[in-house]
Amino acid sequence: GYFAVVYDTQKLKVPPKSLKDLVEGSGTDKIVIQDPRTSTPGLGLLLWVKSVYGGKAPEAWAKLKTKVLTVTPGWSEAYGLFTKGEAPMVLSYTTSPAYHMVAENTERYQAASFEEGEYLQIEVAGITTTGAKNPLAQKFIAFMTGPKFQDVIPETNWM
Repeated sequence: GYFAVVYDTQKLKVPPKSLKDLVEGSGTDKIVIQDPRTSTPGLGLLLWVKSVYGGKAPEAWAKLKTKVLTVTPGWSEAYGLFTKGEAPMVLSYTTSPAYHMVAENTERYQAASFEEGEYLQIEVAGITTTGAKNPLAQKFIAFMTGPKFQDVIPETNWM
């Protein structure tokens, strides 16, 4: 899935239109982000800022720091703070609003659409060289790529 800044429409009427808008805009609206050392969304944001700002990424981080409410170890902690109203924005995924539409029948939470686009995260599964001859490993990968598993993913792994 793609990373996104998800915002609460009841708390933020005008979301950022780009990563640069988030970084360089008003510091009054806070965002919750994740630690890049312990969270793939946090690492994704680190790489996203680097891809947009290049060699000026350290300066961008200095500006973004003023807008960060807190840095959490993982996505669950960050999203929990966001849904409890601690901040009007959170680093999440473009599909996070779909979860709220399906599970809570609400369009309150939306993903900001950024002019630069969003940063992609791909989750993968594989078999290591030492496990290549393991029949359970083969069976598990077959299960993961089969319809019973894949049909469940869209509404259970929101990313």
